[in-house]
Parts: sequence; structure tokens; C-alpha cells
Amino acid sequence: MNRKLVIWMFAAFATVSSATAVADIQPVTAKIKRLLISSDGSFGNCMVALDVGPETVLPACRAGWVSFSCDGTYMDKNSASKLLENAQISFLLDRVLKIYVDDSIRHNNYCVGVRVDLF
Repeated sequence: MNRKLVIWMFAAFATVSSATAVADIQPVTAKIKRLLISSDGSFGNCMVALDVGPETVLPACRAGWVSFSCDGTYMDKNSASKLLENAQISFLLDRVLKIYVDDSIRHNNYCVGVRVDLF
């Protein structure tokens, strides 16, 4: 009787664990192709298009674009502005950058970048 209870509890735990979604943050090394800045709240008010999209490392992300949540939804506006500034520098200098993308936070189903490294 005790053994059946242990097996049942293990099976229940395995079922619940496999149904839980796991968020991930992965780096994407790319060049910026386009910048989008809006004031109507769509796409977190700012996004960048990459030549290598976030969907290549995070399949849950929509293709090609990454938001920085400049409207302050997922990070403070000052931090988001700094991320966008680094992306703009990379765009103007035609340099590669590394954007760390979080697939658990999204604007209009586009994943949000949480860190930018310039090379």
C-alpha cells in the first residue's frame, strides 16, 4: 500500500512538473537592421529588428524583432532607454551586439531584451 502511494505521488509530481512553462534568457548576437520608436504604447514604445532573430535561440519569440519595454511595463524607463541607446549606437556604427532576450516577458508577443553588450 505504501509503495503505491509513493508511485502515485511521483507520477502526479512528474505530470505537474512537465506542464510548467520555464522562462529562459538567451543571448542573440546580431546587427540591428531597423529601429522602431512609437508613442502609442504598442510594442513597448520601442523595438529593434535584428539580422538574426531571437526565435533562433528562443522558439517562443516572434521572428526578427526585440522590444526594450521603453514604456516602463517590464523595466524602468531609464534602463530601457539605455538599452535602446546602445542599440542605436550599434546601428549607427554598423557593429555587432549581443542582446539578452527574455521569452517570459513580451510586448505584442515580441520578446523583451534585458541586456545589451556592444562589441
